[in-house]
Amino acid sequence: MYITTPPLYVHPGNEVDEVNEINENNEVNEINVIDEMNEAIEESTSIFLKEEFLETIRDVEISRQLDFLSKPFQQKVYQPLQFSLTDGRLLTGTVSSVDGSSVMLTSVEKKEQELIDGNEIKSIKWRGRPFPNVKN
Repeated sequence: MYITTPPLYVHPGNEVDEVNEINENNEVNEINVIDEMNEAIEESTSIFLKEEFLETIRDVEISRQLDFLSKPFQQKVYQPLQFSLTDGRLLTGTVSSVDGSSVMLTSVEKKEQELIDGNEIKSIKWRGRPFPNVKN
């Protein structure tokens, strides 16, 4: 779909375009067109950046495994997974999503979801064995 627009002309270099303007008293004033255009652009393109820092999972291998296991096909194939956490808990289920360091796990039996910090995961096991390393 194309939208018809007027052509855009760009002035190369630091040329100064001056235009004569007649004010209310019929006096001629010179206007620097480029300066006025730059001021208008600066006012209209003010960008307010929202600084947002997502915390990431510090263990690179666990991060790669979680990203791999969060894909739809892998969620069906690799189940149930066992997640050993630093606090001693053992969770069983699949990886629903990974967002920064937050990991959403879904229990296979109960279909309950639990949000955990990915940095709390010590290891991931599938069928009683450590999950193999995933390459990027």
